[in-house]
Amino acid sequence: MATKYKELLCDDFAMNNECAYENLYEHLGCDIIGWDISGFHSFLCNSLQENYPNLRLNKYGLINEDYSVAEDIAMEIQGKGEPVEWIPVEILLCN
Repeated sequence: MATKYKELLCDDFAMNNECAYENLYEHLGCDIIGWDISGFHSFLCNSLQENYPNLRLNKYGLINEDYSVAEDIAMEIQGKGEPVEWIPVEILLCN
């Protein structure tokens, strides 16, 4: 199910030719976010990363792993922490 989020977001947020997903970009990391009435929460806000002692975070506080790792964690933490649906996201910096 989580894979579909990435596909939907790529379709919904049409990117121009200067910053297309397929073009050059820098992968900054991944996060797992949930939306509630006041805004987004990272899974870090709920200390859910403590359930994954081998999880590596980078200097930005993002998951320093492939998107597939964030997908797997998002599926595992559903129903924990905030009462939200946890969604994996990949953070990119367009060059």
